[in-house]
Amino acid sequence: MPWLQKFFRHGNGIALVAARTSADWFHDVVVPNAELLLFPNGKTKFHRPDGSIGKEPGTGIVLIGAGSVACEALRKSGLGACMTIEHNNVRVLFPADYGEARHA
Repeated sequence: MPWLQKFFRHGNGIALVAARTSADWFHDVVVPNAELLLFPNGKTKFHRPDGSIGKEPGTGIVLIGAGSVACEALRKSGLGACMTIEHNNVRVLFPADYGEARHA
């Protein structure tokens, strides 16, 4: 996934990808590089250029945060469950209190 590797080299922004957490690319590219993962609540639907709403994708999505501004925006968004990756441990940040983390 060259475009995703380029995203991580840039180090600032939010990427939207399929939540294929068992895929090799997810573990080879996303896990070692992501600062924050946000798994949105419910099904995500996309708006077409004409304003109509399309069907939800067949798989869930994950928003990947890189850089402090992007990660803080995702934390404050209230869109779903935010997770940071720390040395093979996943720390779950609950929307009710971002000051404390509970280990999953």
